[in-house]
Amino acid sequence: MTYILNIVAAALPADDAAAHAFASELGESTTPVEPVKALRAFYLAITQRYPCLSDCDEKDGSMDACPWSDAPLIDNFRGAFAVMGLSQRCDEVVPAIIDLANKHGLSVLDKQRATIHRPAQYCLRLVGGATPGPALDALVEKLLPVFKNRSAQQLTALLSGPAVVAMRGLSWVQANGGLAGLNRYGPVCTLEPEAPASAASPPPARPSPKAEAILRVLEGGAAAAPAAPQWRAPEPEVAEDDFSDPAMAQIASGQKIAIDAILLNFLSIALRDLLSPLATLVALVGICALALLGLWRMAAGLGMSRPAQIALAVAAATPGLGLIVLLVMNAKATRRLRDKDYTVGMLGVSSEQIAEMDPHADGGLLGGRTLSVLALGLLGACVGLSMTKAAPTTDDLLHPCAVVGTWNSHGQAVASELILKRNGDYEFTRALGSAAQAKSSGDWTVAGNLMQWWAHDWKEDFPSARFDIESLPGARMTMTDKRDAVKIEYRLAEALPGGCVK
Repeated sequence: MTYILNIVAAALPADDAAAHAFASELGESTTPVEPVKALRAFYLAITQRYPCLSDCDEKDGSMDACPWSDAPLIDNFRGAFAVMGLSQRCDEVVPAIIDLANKHGLSVLDKQRATIHRPAQYCLRLVGGATPGPALDALVEKLLPVFKNRSAQQLTALLSGPAVVAMRGLSWVQANGGLAGLNRYGPVCTLEPEAPASAASPPPARPSPKAEAILRVLEGGAAAAPAAPQWRAPEPEVAEDDFSDPAMAQIASGQKIAIDAILLNFLSIALRDLLSPLATLVALVGICALALLGLWRMAAGLGMSRPAQIALAVAAATPGLGLIVLLVMNAKATRRLRDKDYTVGMLGVSSEQIAEMDPHADGGLLGGRTLSVLALGLLGACVGLSMTKAAPTTDDLLHPCAVVGTWNSHGQAVASELILKRNGDYEFTRALGSAAQAKSSGDWTVAGNLMQWWAHDWKEDFPSARFDIESLPGARMTMTDKRDAVKIEYRLAEALPGGCVK
């Protein structure tokens, strides 16, 4: 028998029958909607303690011990509603579900026991008594972006007066997040449970801006109260005092990505001798794309307009300006982050601080930045690809890699081809492609800028040919036959294994 629990991320009617009907209406929706933030966080927390059936393995016995009746469990989480089925360990898992749901501000409807577990609510209380002065004014300026609905005068009075509740109706997770956020700004803040709502009424929901305007009119006596509307599911709301700061998260993550791009650029310069031209181009394209992404994020977080962002991207892509633009934007980002009291190091803001700004923000190469890791992997792949065609780690002084290859004569009436192999063998073809074509082979060595070869099929009294190599290494070399002082220019036509001329 499957034990069924419904999880709801919305305020429920006070009447249990109406609450069950409302939950059933939510559950009947077949539209594939992503779970709301609180429900998603609850899913991650419960599956960390009790992994999903699809993540279990028969070999280690975890599948047999898994309490869930179906998988994947995330498919049962839609919008503000989730259904969880248990096939075993109910006495252990049900209390854990209720506890975690309570911490995340979620209601649990137990069909088997016909009970509803409503979440507890918490409030944050500021400890007042701050002395008016420049220090308090500076603190107020820092806190204004947090308390978006209060003026500077109201916030000054709030901090200077007696202890007062700053936020109400928070879940345990929201309250702890707010506690950490406020304490980072300076004032001492306490977390307190709110008195439980009476069974006759549901927890109060924050009215919409339109409803607040109507209530203000009613307080002035200008209109009669409208009839109470019928119950309907409230839309997911953002807390009034949200301590996340997506704009700062964009700036911080963009800065770290830009720093990664700069470091990878310097690394590619240091490895330029190991990169082939094509690999260098591929690596630079990847690094430039990473730098542009970082610039785009920083510009968006700094509030730049779309035309300004486009102009910035064009300037960054202009040769000679890219690094300057990155450094200027990095300085602006650092100044803005430090104005908000974030600690900015050589590699930017820490991943923990970025997670405080936005739990979904990308932290960086040293904090989980996927794109930066991919760019680093691309650079490494380019180096590895180039190394397969690069020169050997040690060179043979008698047979230097700079001259290993196929060389063709240039500017001669009769074409010749000289193939110099890494092992010291050579093949020489005179009058290439003509009726008088002749081939010979032998051994070759180099001493300084002199080359000497010995033909296997020449007569003993025929002297060895000596050549001066005037341009070594390089794609060209001019050789002078010591016998008749004839200079012949040879050009590299094809690289051979063991050659190092690019």
